[in-house]
Amino acid sequence: MGQNAVEEVNLLAPQAAAGSNLGWPALEGTRPYDGDPPAGAVPPVYEYRHDEGFLVTGDFAYRGDAIEGLQGAYVCGDLGTARLWALAVDPSGTVAGRADLGVGVDEGTLVSFFEDAAGELYAISIAGTISRLDLT
Repeated sequence: MGQNAVEEVNLLAPQAAAGSNLGWPALEGTRPYDGDPPAGAVPPVYEYRHDEGFLVTGDFAYRGDAIEGLQGAYVCGDLGTARLWALAVDPSGTVAGRADLGVGVDEGTLVSFFEDAAGELYAISIAGTISRLDLT
């Protein structure tokens, strides 16, 4: 997540995750924030400004079967807008685009996701409402 102006999504390979430097506090997303960026900082694969939302939430690749065409997409949302998005990630780890899933979270504020044994995703609101991700 970001600080004052930008939210970011980072993708790290399991073998590279330990000790990876994402640039904080020198960088907020790919923008300078406080100080000189460290050498080797891993840039985000996706970022958005606070005019679209203010706190990125979630971090699941969709592995279910109920939503055709969503398999493998990274599903996330924003705490402030409660909107849900899918990020298409290509084999190199580059985000090829963002699709608004056209759904929000009941009760307003999106705080988390979880996945069931079948790979279906559920969103949790701050009020405690649990909603299964269903695009029909």
